Amino acid sequence: MRRIAFILTIISIVIIFFYYNIAILLFGMVLLLLGGYHLQTKNKMMSYIYFVSGYIFIIGILITGFGFQL
Repeated sequence: MRRIAFILTIISIVIIFFYYNIAILLFGMVLLLLGGYHLQTKNKMMSYIYFVSGYIFIIGILITGFGFQL
């Protein structure tokens, strides 16, 4: 799970140069994956921080409506 999160983070960094809304949504999903990883390692405080941060990123980008502008 940590490797998938690392790969998605790299992809998010590359996408941010082209379309930042999708990159931020992808980064929110990465934070959720890292929260799941830390939950498996019994590090509850870090997992809650990652979960809350991921949800804030995802909800924030959904509220803005992606703003499909080219």
